[in-house]
Amino acid sequence: MTYIAILLVVLKSHPVLSIWGCILFGIISQFAFHKKARFHLAKFSIIFFVIIIANIFVGHFFTNIIIDNFGEKGEAMILDNSPTSDQYNNERVYRYNVLIRPENDGNAISTYFLSSDFNIVHNDSLNRYYYPSTGVKFNVKYIKAYPKAFVIIANDDSEYGRQLEINKYSSEKSKIENQLKMDPENPDLKEKLKELDNKIQSIIDSNSSNTSENAKKLQLNNYLSEKSNIENQLKLDSENPTLKKKLEELNIKILSINNSNFSGELIAIFGGKGTDSGKLNDARYITVDSDNNVWIADYTDGRIQQFNNSGEFIKMIQINGDKNDSKLIKGLAADMNGNLYVSSGSTIQKYKTADGSLSETFKGNDYYGPLAVDKDNNIYLLTSSATENTLFKLNSDGAILALFNNIIKKANKDDPGMNADLALDSSSNIYIFSEYSKKIHVYNSNGDFIKYLDLKLNNQDINIETISIDNSDNLYVKSFNGNYKFDLNGNLLNILPDKNYYSTDVDSNGNIYMSDNDDIFEYNLNNPTQE
Repeated sequence: MTYIAILLVVLKSHPVLSIWGCILFGIISQFAFHKKARFHLAKFSIIFFVIIIANIFVGHFFTNIIIDNFGEKGEAMILDNSPTSDQYNNERVYRYNVLIRPENDGNAISTYFLSSDFNIVHNDSLNRYYYPSTGVKFNVKYIKAYPKAFVIIANDDSEYGRQLEINKYSSEKSKIENQLKMDPENPDLKEKLKELDNKIQSIIDSNSSNTSENAKKLQLNNYLSEKSNIENQLKLDSENPTLKKKLEELNIKILSINNSNFSGELIAIFGGKGTDSGKLNDARYITVDSDNNVWIADYTDGRIQQFNNSGEFIKMIQINGDKNDSKLIKGLAADMNGNLYVSSGSTIQKYKTADGSLSETFKGNDYYGPLAVDKDNNIYLLTSSATENTLFKLNSDGAILALFNNIIKKANKDDPGMNADLALDSSSNIYIFSEYSKKIHVYNSNGDFIKYLDLKLNNQDINIETISIDNSDNLYVKSFNGNYKFDLNGNLLNILPDKNYYSTDVDSNGNIYMSDNDDIFEYNLNNPTQE
């Protein structure tokens, strides 16, 4: 029987060659053999051709039964997977590279299977197959003489088997939660939901006697399954605030499992895409005022909106256009005296945070960029062009206190300093990030270059995009590799949630505000203990 299984697996692995081989054999046999044998060979070719075709579509049922009953036991793990050029039912076929360890502790066997092999036995469904994730252990039965002929056991106590159970219960849980939206007081549904939660937790808890790492994997799988269900619901109801919050809470849980350097919790989600009050349209700049209210500026339409630290809309400011009637905003900062500063074109517009009224407009000849305010309420303003960078230091009335020409080029004459970012620490030291050099330049308050701030993670350079510093001298970095919180000595303090923000700010409670697709996410981040 094992040889029959091997034959069926080989035929299915090479369907085109098998079909053409059978056809060619049938044709050649009519010329190469005497008349008495031709009829029998033709009949054999036809029968074998039917078997090949049937084997392509349903042969795995018979093959799986043979291997399950006559195969050797082993434990296996998928090492990696990659797409092939083949398709099955209009879906890409994937190749999974597998390592099998025989039950008798023999040498590990390297083999593979395709997603079109359907080599799973004792599965709940004959129509849906969930293959193990990379790195997850599962049990197999395999043919020793031909290890490619193996089946994956689905209904056992392996790590993979427990994940399947969690997926099953999570799917049932999602259906009941949807039913409860229409019938929220149904006691039977509530009881069933509680039972499913207990079953999922029981599977996770039962695994804790093995290793905490396996328990983490099961918990992670549960969260990922829930996340997938919510993402599907959001496709139909994209602005549902309850679903958005639940999704982000799951993202936080997943982040905390995947990275021990993360510690924090979601406080609120607010905003959302739109042009009505409280909605955002390409939100880029965030600052927090002296009352812990959050100001958020759209990039192109000149709107700046104020929210409280619970995410409730308070008011909106519409800035004035510059001499070219442009309302493009390039910088936003608030001082401790109730003033809000906006850089747009060649103007700095100063507004009162109390009522949103315009106090003054400081006009210049340069195109202004990032803004920052120091502890003495002085304004630092960076200009950027193709030929120079100038850092202005102004008082709150717009008078120039200092002027630092070509501040980036003084540290590196080859750096044009385009698309630079600006931040200040509590000692009024100046931090300028240059997109050209991918370095953070550090200057004292007199504009003298001190050093480059060297940030590394796992001994690798961080591909920085933007920087900001809070009032406690914590440095927040957005990079192409992820988002991070450092101290000013370059020590990692926390991993930030993976949001595609343009700027960020932190209030006096230690809550950070980050934008992503015009949603504003508010988190409280606590530094995890460093080993």
